[in-house]
Amino acid sequence: MSSESKEEEVSQHAATTSTANNINDLLLQDFLGKVMSDLGGAYSAVLVYVGDKLGLYKAMAEAQGEAKIAEVVKAGGFKHFRRATQTQVSLVYEAKA
Repeated sequence: MSSESKEEEVSQHAATTSTANNINDLLLQDFLGKVMSDLGGAYSAVLVYVGDKLGLYKAMAEAQGEAKIAEVVKAGGFKHFRRATQTQVSLVYEAKA
C-alpha cells in the first residue's frame, strides 16, 4: 500500500469519525433536553403536591383581589408586598420577608 493511499484512508476515517461524533453529540443533546424537561415536570408536580398539602391553593382561591392576596401574603410571614409589574395576561407581585 502506498503512502498516499494510506493517508487518504486515514483522512476518510477521520471524516467519518468526526461525522459520527457530531451525530452522537446531537443525539446526546436531544436526549439531555428531554431528561431536563421531564425533571422539570416532576419537580412541578412535587411543588403542586406540597402547595396542596399546605393549603396554599385553597387560600389563593378564597383570596380574590389584590387586597385579599396581600392578606394571605402577610399571614404567610411576609412584611412587604407590592405589585411588581402587570402585563396583558398576568399580574406579578413581589413579597419580601
